[in-house]
Amino acid sequence: MEGYNFGEVHIFDQTSDTELTPVKIFNAATGFEKLVEEIIVRESIRYAHHNGRSFTLTDEEAKAFFGMNFVMGYHCLPTFRSYWSTDPDMGVPYIANVMPINRFEEIRTNLHFSDNSNEPNRTDPSYDRAFKIRPVIDHFNHAFQRAMANTKTQAIDEHMIKFKGHNIMRQYVKNKPIKWGFKMWCRACSSTGYLFQFDLYTGKKRGGSETGLGDYLLVKNMNRGDIFAASSNGISFIKWMDNKAVFLLTNFLSPIPTTIVKKRVSGSAEKVNVICPEAIIKYNKHMGGVDLMDQKKVYYEVDRKAKIKYYLRLFFDLLDIAMNNSYVIYCKLHEAKRIEGTLLTSLEFRQVVARSLIGSFSSRQRSLSSVVMTKKRISYTQKRGTPSQVMVKVSNRKRCVQWAKSRIENRTNNTCSTCNVHLCFTTDRNCFVEYH
Repeated sequence: MEGYNFGEVHIFDQTSDTELTPVKIFNAATGFEKLVEEIIVRESIRYAHHNGRSFTLTDEEAKAFFGMNFVMGYHCLPTFRSYWSTDPDMGVPYIANVMPINRFEEIRTNLHFSDNSNEPNRTDPSYDRAFKIRPVIDHFNHAFQRAMANTKTQAIDEHMIKFKGHNIMRQYVKNKPIKWGFKMWCRACSSTGYLFQFDLYTGKKRGGSETGLGDYLLVKNMNRGDIFAASSNGISFIKWMDNKAVFLLTNFLSPIPTTIVKKRVSGSAEKVNVICPEAIIKYNKHMGGVDLMDQKKVYYEVDRKAKIKYYLRLFFDLLDIAMNNSYVIYCKLHEAKRIEGTLLTSLEFRQVVARSLIGSFSSRQRSLSSVVMTKKRISYTQKRGTPSQVMVKVSNRKRCVQWAKSRIENRTNNTCSTCNVHLCFTTDRNCFVEYH
């Protein structure tokens, strides 16, 4: 196609002098701010109120929530609650200071993307099994194709999203690493894994057989290496028999040129020569776009093994893909010298975006200190424990400073008369001795 700029970034004007930061690229490449403001915040509040729950959510808090999820993708802990743990080897104050765990779980519980009152009846011809996630699918499809021009070589393949719950859309694909889950058809760039277009497979359509008797007999009577081809209006159809039938449609390759390839005989190490169309060879060279997308997605996945609504599993999967798409665009802009400085790695890019989304937002009334509480300074003689040091009971209860070192809150009304600090002094816990 003469005059077509394959893979050109469309979202920023060439003459723009705006500094292209990672978060600006992420927002422009994914339409994330629009998604949050016009879909997520509005529909989440509507969903909570519809279920009789008092719930509010601002745009800034929603962005901070997703920023936290991105951090959790590259800073992995066993559970969500681990990030708010007071154990020194577990908690992450950077996360805990943004919002309390109860608020985080409340937002996650009420996340929604569509108005349930508009969902058609199951008997309606317009009924969509993916109704609850459809606005997000439509949004990202538009954003991904708007952000960058089509590349010259692309691949269409299946992408599996792990899900073992009960849902009519769940599929079993035995030859995939993820065997149980949702299946998405994806069109991605062969060299970068950039996702241009996708759709969720919602199940087999009702109707007759997908193949007729003629197709069945044609496959049955074909031997390995046999080729069937037909052309019409510049489109060529190729059917090549390997161990199974391989189908190919092409608008720029002829089915006529063939070559000899080595193929292994089933059940042995022996290899034989098999005739193969050159179109199949070229397809194999560029078929890995969706696999590359899958590979990049799993490095810092936002989603984790947890009980979750099916449409949230789909959403967080798409959120990871959106981040990877943004990084592809960032790399292209850096290559075109429109971004100065050293090229960020995928992890560094994700970190900058996550921190920018969180910003200075905090819904906590007080922040959690990242420094362990230390005891007050005492003299050397006091530290050795002099006769003047005695435990005194007082009226007010405060945290034991010895337990505070381990971020465990034990309150006591026993104090050291000399050091003026609260310490446990019971038959089970003698912090007075340990402290001094």
